[in-house]
Amino acid sequence: MLQLTTWSYRRLVVYVKKMIFSSSATVYGDTGETEFTEDMPTGVKIANPYGKTKSIIEDVLKDMHD
Repeated sequence: MLQLTTWSYRRLVVYVKKMIFSSSATVYGDTGETEFTEDMPTGVKIANPYGKTKSIIEDVLKDMHD
């Protein structure tokens, strides 16, 4: 498992200026909706490991940004 140490996190912050992360509609879970918007809640009723992983990575990236 990859461990992000304080040193490696600081290096990442210094060298990475922009990041493009391609998400997936699977992060919205099984809502029964046919259209999705970015303001919908994510991480609820996700039906597969792929969607769960994408949701977790989005949360980690949001935490790193804040």
